[in-house]
Amino acid sequence: MALKINTNISALTAHVNLKKTDSSLSKSLERLSTGLRINRSADDASGMSIANTLKAQSTGLSQAVKNANDAISIVQIADGALDEAVNILNTIKQKSIQAAQDGQTLTSRKAIQADIDKLIAELDDIAKTTTFNGQKLLTGTFTNKQFQVGAFSGQTINMSIGSAQSDKIGQVTTAELRLSNSSGGVVKLGIQSSLKDEMVYIESVTMAMDNDPSHGMGALADAINKVSGETGVSAQAFVSVTSTSAVQAGSTGSDFAINGVTIGAITVEANDATGTLVNAINAKSSQHGVTAAIDESGKLVLTSNDGRAIQVTGETGTVLVGSNLNTFGYIKLFQTGANDILISDETDMVSLNLTGSLTTTSDTTTIIESTLAKDSVLQSSTVIQAGSTLGATLAASNNNITTTDITTTQDSYLVAGSVISSGSTIESNSILGGSANNSADITTTGTSYLKSGSILQSGTILAAGTVVTTSIATTVGWVDAGTTIGSDYTLSGDATLTADMTLAANSTIETGSTFETGSYISDDFTVTGTVTIESGMTLKAGSILEGASDAGLKLVDGSTIGGAITTSGAVTLVRDMTLAANSTLISSAQLAKGSTIGGNTTAAAAVTLSGDMTLAAGSQLASGSTIKAGTVLTDDIWAAGGILYEAGTTLDADITTSGNNRLDAAMTLQANSVLAANTILAPTRGSSTGTSAPTDVSNVERYRLADIDVTTQEGAQIGISIADSALAAINAIKADLGSTQNQLTSTIANLTTTQVNVTAAESAIRDVDFAEESSNFARLQILMQAGTFAMAQANASSQNVLQLLQ
Repeated sequence: MALKINTNISALTAHVNLKKTDSSLSKSLERLSTGLRINRSADDASGMSIANTLKAQSTGLSQAVKNANDAISIVQIADGALDEAVNILNTIKQKSIQAAQDGQTLTSRKAIQADIDKLIAELDDIAKTTTFNGQKLLTGTFTNKQFQVGAFSGQTINMSIGSAQSDKIGQVTTAELRLSNSSGGVVKLGIQSSLKDEMVYIESVTMAMDNDPSHGMGALADAINKVSGETGVSAQAFVSVTSTSAVQAGSTGSDFAINGVTIGAITVEANDATGTLVNAINAKSSQHGVTAAIDESGKLVLTSNDGRAIQVTGETGTVLVGSNLNTFGYIKLFQTGANDILISDETDMVSLNLTGSLTTTSDTTTIIESTLAKDSVLQSSTVIQAGSTLGATLAASNNNITTTDITTTQDSYLVAGSVISSGSTIESNSILGGSANNSADITTTGTSYLKSGSILQSGTILAAGTVVTTSIATTVGWVDAGTTIGSDYTLSGDATLTADMTLAANSTIETGSTFETGSYISDDFTVTGTVTIESGMTLKAGSILEGASDAGLKLVDGSTIGGAITTSGAVTLVRDMTLAANSTLISSAQLAKGSTIGGNTTAAAAVTLSGDMTLAAGSQLASGSTIKAGTVLTDDIWAAGGILYEAGTTLDADITTSGNNRLDAAMTLQANSVLAANTILAPTRGSSTGTSAPTDVSNVERYRLADIDVTTQEGAQIGISIADSALAAINAIKADLGSTQNQLTSTIANLTTTQVNVTAAESAIRDVDFAEESSNFARLQILMQAGTFAMAQANASSQNVLQLLQ
């Protein structure tokens, strides 16, 4: 090989490798001395970035844990203070209950009220002085507070602590529920639930002054309380009445009675000084359910023991002069919270007034009594429900009605002038309210009674077993009064009864015979000619009123149908008529202009209005309904194409509805508007019917804990409800705090675990592996020594040149 002096390649090579080894050895020493694998970005650029992010996350998690612990401290401070608030409220409730018994005097109640006032003051002090880091926790200002419980933005827990101050808790709303009439009837109520945000309907209760506790305010209160868990509204019945003036000296009549229980004639001193009146009434309390007392001013106070109505009848003379002592009383309603007490009175929801004719295209069933206006048309097969009152004569002779058989399902009343057509069957036990003249033979199928004055036409056959109460000429001679006929007899001339008479089964009553008012039919007989009723008549259930083309069935104005009647042809009303609930107006039935609908009506096919019509609030317009131009919208209406027409808009063109639109306010539709199939016409408020008992809600008052006043019995009762409401509010705050503390505890556990894992991840990237690095360091040390030796040998190689030069 060539020997060179100027350029020692071996030395240069050894030098380069020695520098590399030295650099690596320096890095290894640095890692071993710092314990870090990455000491600068150049060591691992991406690793440094990830490690720094993890370190920031770990640091943030550490602080988040501290924040969560601060939040738990706040919760514990507030919760501890609220424990004492609960103790105070329990004491206030206890004292309210103490004041609610009438063994307390005004003085003792004032002492109880003073205790309550002090307790309320202490409660307010707790609310105002419970703080954390200068922030008040129980005044209602510590709301919507956020605690950062994560390493990144938005990872927060919200906390709100309600107020424990007396002027902000214990909200109770009270109201009085009374009947709006004095005659009673059926009460049907719906109560808006603040808990479920829907109307909850109670059982209907019949109110009557009949000495029956189930027909009084107590029963209505019970019905309300049955659903109080759903509505949040409770009820308490108060049935009491006080005489207008002090009891006067005098005597009551022998017919003086309370709730139908005779008290009788009593001599009473002024102010009932001897207790005669009170004792006489209370002696029969177990019968009439009323307790009597005399107040400080000498007035008589009657109080129902079980919520039944109080009715005082008979002569009271000067004793109770000018006093009306009849009352149903009232119900006190209590609702926890600040919501209004909303009562829906179904008995008040009676009518929907139609200003244009409405023709149904399928069966329509009313759910409560309805009134059909004059000219309304009831189609064939229309069912007129039991209890319906006819406002017009229904007779085929004037094309008002075409019928076949009509069968009553309950007792019915035919008024004077009603015509029972030939072939009609008057059911067994029917009572004739007027003279009935038959134009053809009538054969009795069971024993019957003819009233005095009834006329049996010549040729009438008296069946064997008939008891003759009037001497009668027959074809076989005279039959004396008192005779029981042993075989059938035929009358040889007209006979007028001077006393009631029993006709045996199978007797034949000739055409022209007259059934006098009050005649009692104990079994069926078939009319073969026209029968005209001159005064009211009761038809037994199962009676068949048969129509015919020549005369037909004629139900005179004012007739009351005791059972359902199904028409076989169209019926045109010449006067207004009331249809009972559940009456069915079949397809094509026409409700004339001015008809009043007392229940929801659903149209199964499109209905076109022939005149303007008013739809009540709660009505529903089916999708595809057409609302004519000129209609003023009282509700927002969605129309085809997704267009919203807002309330107050006057339509300048016809629109077609899209989807079912429910009306929250009444709306008038223009003539020729089309109501689509399945449109629901809901009842609206109107005048009440005679069989219902609409109610009024009045004297609405709102209370808070600061308003509690137990100086009266009524105030103490309200105080109990206020204390319960306040306890419910505090308990709700405590429950929320407990849930928040549990959430924070779980968060801390999760943060701690996450922090450990994040730190481990950072360590895996940033920290040096000493076992690996020490092995690497030893290797580099050996390389350093070897490199140094190589460098020395390379430098010594040039000495060989000197030997060549010798």
